[in-house]
Amino acid sequence: MLFIFLRGATIRTSVLTTLVCLTLLVLVSCSRGSAPTNAPVVVQEARSGEEIYRKYCSNCHQGGIVESPVFGKKEDWEDRIEKGREALIANVRDGMPPGMPKMGNCPSCTIEELGNAVDYMLAALEDEQETEEENTKAE
Repeated sequence: MLFIFLRGATIRTSVLTTLVCLTLLVLVSCSRGSAPTNAPVVVQEARSGEEIYRKYCSNCHQGGIVESPVFGKKEDWEDRIEKGREALIANVRDGMPPGMPKMGNCPSCTIEELGNAVDYMLAALEDEQETEEENTKAE
């Protein structure tokens, strides 16, 4: 009887030792992955609207290809401007038939960068308006 008792204690001790070792192994493994690194965090600055426009938008918007509104031509943009800036950005993001591809054909662009491109194109319309007003005053 004493032998059975001692044998049971040995088995329980082995199981307990194994569980403790496994627990320590898991804890040590998990803590290694969470150690801080000295690698610098690179924060990429959003590209300018002009940069995005020249690289991705100008091919269509410079000449009005596939019914796209021409850069700087206010009458082409009037209906779109009435919808507001956020709607314009959504149209670029989602695409718009017949020719506006999703994300303005710039899959690497962020929504902020698409907004920058929209702002750049809208600013060109304001510049045109100011030029027209100056020409009218000069006459």
